[in-house]
Amino acid sequence: MHEVQVQVRAFQIGQYEVTQDLWAAVMGKNPSHFENCAQCPVQNVSWRDVQQFLNALNVQTRGQYRLPTEAEWEYAARGGRQSQGYKYAGSDTPGLVAWYEMSRGNMSHRVGQKEPNELGLYDMSGNVLEWVEDCWHEDYTGALANGKAWDLENSGDCSRRVVRGGSWNHSGPGDLRVAYRDWYTTGSRLPFHGFRLARTLP
Repeated sequence: MHEVQVQVRAFQIGQYEVTQDLWAAVMGKNPSHFENCAQCPVQNVSWRDVQQFLNALNVQTRGQYRLPTEAEWEYAARGGRQSQGYKYAGSDTPGLVAWYEMSRGNMSHRVGQKEPNELGLYDMSGNVLEWVEDCWHEDYTGALANGKAWDLENSGDCSRRVVRGGSWNHSGPGDLRVAYRDWYTTGSRLPFHGFRLARTLP
């Protein structure tokens, strides 16, 4: 177990995964493998693709949008201060909160169709794996205690970035747990890679 102090009043996190229509509105095209579903999460986007999207979105909106850090993501997935200690994001029954291989079909689904977690956040277990900001590290040894990302300034393998939450491509509920973490290289584009926005508050 690794304890961190997340600055909960310093950030917001998206209620839903970024959708295909939002990506297309910002970037002018839809890279998703499962197309023609405007309210499905965008997929087939690499960590580097997401950085380009964030740059474009911030120019267009004058916002401060970014990926959540791994600590922020897990805090939100667990339900924050409203947490009931569930194994998955909002329930101990995966089918109530997550799209995964055993629940229905080998594809992503429209966001917000399952039950939300304690903070009203949808699909933090299942649907698509979600990129976060952090460079990969095998465990939490040396991790920052302030909830900030492991990045080029501190530690980790930054050719690989962390993904969280499990996806429609995961056959077992073990990969849907709020504690589940994995990595992919920054250029990986797969039909179960997506993300949700975070925003720094002034």
